[in-house]
Amino acid sequence: MPEKPETKARKQRSPFYANVFKDKTRKSKPWCLDIHIRSEGGKRRTRTFYALEREAKAAAVAAREGNVKTGLASADISTALSTEAIKAAAILNGRGSLVEAAAYFIKHAYPIGGEMKLSDAVEKYRAWQEAEGASKAYLSDMRWRLARLVRELPAGIKMPEVSWPVLAKYLGELKLKPIGRQNEIRNMRPLFNWAIDEKLIASNPIPSKALATRKKDRTQEKSIRILTLDEIQLLLEHAGDFLPHLIFGLYCGVRPDETKGLDWKDVNWAQMRVTVNNRASAMHDRRTIPIPPNALAWLQPHREATGEVSSPKHYLTLLHKAGKAAGLCEPCKIMKPGDPPKKKWPKDCLRHSFASYWLAKHDDETRLKFLMGHHWASQMLRKHYLDRGITAEQAEVYWNLVPKAPANVIQMPKKQPKSGT
Repeated sequence: MPEKPETKARKQRSPFYANVFKDKTRKSKPWCLDIHIRSEGGKRRTRTFYALEREAKAAAVAAREGNVKTGLASADISTALSTEAIKAAAILNGRGSLVEAAAYFIKHAYPIGGEMKLSDAVEKYRAWQEAEGASKAYLSDMRWRLARLVRELPAGIKMPEVSWPVLAKYLGELKLKPIGRQNEIRNMRPLFNWAIDEKLIASNPIPSKALATRKKDRTQEKSIRILTLDEIQLLLEHAGDFLPHLIFGLYCGVRPDETKGLDWKDVNWAQMRVTVNNRASAMHDRRTIPIPPNALAWLQPHREATGEVSSPKHYLTLLHKAGKAAGLCEPCKIMKPGDPPKKKWPKDCLRHSFASYWLAKHDDETRLKFLMGHHWASQMLRKHYLDRGITAEQAEVYWNLVPKAPANVIQMPKKQPKSGT
């Protein structure tokens, strides 16, 4: 059987070549520089026309020299760098180029303002919030929370270095209850959202899943605390400068943070109403609440008052002073190891008492929803505030509770109507 003739090896074409020729069909610029480039990405061909032959040949020489320099530069890549590039390409797996991956890394790891320290960013954020008109209560709460964050994180840490593992460790060391941890996260997120807008970081380090809440264990759910008539009487008698705060909570259902944002100009004495406005409302709404007659009697000494209704700066001091006098809590103090647990102020007891005594008298869930400034369903109101053991007589006493007359004041007898002749 005759042997097959050997096939000639296919000539390997050069990945780059530049050819100059004359195109007789063109009159103005007949000399053509034809450049062919072959690479892994495919073929690329360009044609450029010149009026003179020497111009075309000079351009061809320049193109060849540029190609040689590019090849020499690629040949200078170290083995380690080549290996790293191969590994990086395998990780990308065709989902992007090495250049795109490098650009993404630079954007997130080294943003434009990435050199700013956390402490400096917090100061700028505070100033921005104040300029935007944030309430004094919000600014006061934010100030100490962010001051604690700066104090507990490593000194001099930069904004891009504040990662979620760093924040998670910080939250763990605070040893907060689940609801307290959620509140702390909600208060930190706006800082990092602001930092994104300021080009200090590329993304918020707090993942959205960090705000996921678990369903409460209903078997361990604590019942809300309603104040008794005796406790209310003692509380109001020993309230001192804290009296307006207590009255607006007990008889108008205003939230504590809303009361901190109230001003005396929000009280309309003639119409017996108080307006909880946008700057004070937790739900960013505006509602006008009637002030019952007995509450006006308690507020009578403050009719000429101006400025803030309740001082956020001295809020806790005044709260615990009044609460201690009524036997509701112990004075605020720094706890030391081994100290017995102190009796705490019942959470939201003013609003809970208002809602419960109001429903006991009026039984109108729709109206109560507006007065309290929330959007709960009526069944939720009935579940929390109805059937709290408050009788109609107790509700009547609650809504007619007024200050006791001083001992040295003699009540004038009421005029008796003249009898008919």
